[in-house]
Amino acid sequence: CHAYTCMISAGAGWTIRIFSTPHRPKKKDCVSLRHHMQEGAKLAADILDRLACDSAKCDRIVAIIAVHDEPEAVIAMQDINAVLVMEADRLDRYGPESIRRYQAMFGDAYAA
Repeated sequence: CHAYTCMISAGAGWTIRIFSTPHRPKKKDCVSLRHHMQEGAKLAADILDRLACDSAKCDRIVAIIAVHDEPEAVIAMQDINAVLVMEADRLDRYGPESIRRYQAMFGDAYAA
């Protein structure tokens, strides 16, 4: 029985083990996905605040980042900018490094 681990990478090469399971998790089921979106939204809010971004515009950007990996939530926003952010974010999975990263996380059967 193999144990699959859902992990997140935080920039400078360190990785956090979120959980292990005998069943291969789907990306949307990883605890790290929600964490990724929440922390990304907090980081964006901080940066935009320091840049004195218009508050309505800032709120919209942060809201988009907070759900950018949940297609149903993105579509529910009815905002082309949210769809564009989601699609642009998905483009990273087609580079060789990203394919190796996804395969390491989700197994050789991962299809980009």
